[in-house]
Amino acid sequence: LLWDETKGRYCKYYNGRIGGKMRSPEEFTEPPGILDESMDVYSMGNNFYGILTGLWPFYLDDNDAAQRKMVRGERPYVDERWRRRSYAEGRLVEIMELMWEHDPDRRITIFEVVRFLRK
Repeated sequence: LLWDETKGRYCKYYNGRIGGKMRSPEEFTEPPGILDESMDVYSMGNNFYGILTGLWPFYLDDNDAAQRKMVRGERPYVDERWRRRSYAEGRLVEIMELMWEHDPDRRITIFEVVRFLRK
């Protein structure tokens, strides 16, 4: 992403229609929304889900069904036992939930992710 010196933030851009289960909900709206780096944070949460569980997000659903769920605000199932299994696994669940914030403007930034994981 390009940095806008005047506004002091990254420039948003239009990504068009794409598929898959690892994307952010705003990428699946009709028409696709204006996108920024927060979509990558959401996708990183999906990668953490795979690391934690060994599964793809919405692994029982096809891509279209998974995308509809994400747009409605649903998130992949996380068994509550992951929160208590170990400190590291509990922290991964916490950060995934922050990364999966539906509103991209309220979603945790990548810099906040780094600070969270360093604790």
